[in-house]
Amino acid sequence: MNILKAFYHNGRRQFVPLLASEVANKTRREEKYIVAELKKLAQAGMVAALRVPHASKLHSWHLTPAGQAKAREIIHAEAMMRSV
Repeated sequence: MNILKAFYHNGRRQFVPLLASEVANKTRREEKYIVAELKKLAQAGMVAALRVPHASKLHSWHLTPAGQAKAREIIHAEAMMRSV
């Protein structure tokens, strides 16, 4: 699963903020790898991190509008491939 796509909540049909550990669980990858990738995506303007209140080291990751657009492209492309 693509990291950007992991932020999409099927039940709510919207993008939700996630912790790096939650992204790691959804993508079935190691958390250290996910954190490094999220930092790269943040530099590219696709995600943004906010500190979780009362937790000094935890960050909640959110998709930026650019990240949401890219994730929608990925989701749409996968849906088109499934329908063929």
